[in-house]
Amino acid sequence: MTKPPSQNAIGRALGLSSPAMTKMKKQGCPMTSIEAVRAWREKHLNIAMRKPEPRRTTAATRDHLAHAQACMRGAAALLVAGLPLDVFAPTLRAALRNVPPELRDAVGLDLEVMKTLLAPVLALIPEEGKDTGEKMTDDDAQDAGQFLYSVACGEIIFVPDGGPS
Repeated sequence: MTKPPSQNAIGRALGLSSPAMTKMKKQGCPMTSIEAVRAWREKHLNIAMRKPEPRRTTAATRDHLAHAQACMRGAAALLVAGLPLDVFAPTLRAALRNVPPELRDAVGLDLEVMKTLLAPVLALIPEEGKDTGEKMTDDDAQDAGQFLYSVACGEIIFVPDGGPS
């Protein structure tokens, strides 16, 4: 049995903010699937009050996803072979950046590749802060994942002094 998508993932797929999703949930909207939220909105929200959904994925966006997946597999193979990612990293970052936000969960990120791409950020986290044993909420984990993906693909760049640019 697969785990249902998070409230944030459903919101991203429908082009809705986290506060909008929370408001709808309080109004009784089921957060079990994209289809359930879509059906609830159709039934309960005035058409003039509905934000239009983002465009459906096109062949080009599916190609971007497939390219990012292939680049991720290639980068993982380089690391397994003991080779650095230095020369391939710009290609990989560009491929990851081209994946639309609503499809980024489908890339299939390799942990070792991500550690390499995120090394400047991970170096800023003190050892005692890396494993506090505290559990993150699903929403916090989703937000952290989005941030780390943005760093890995070069949307957020850290300068040598450690501050974001």
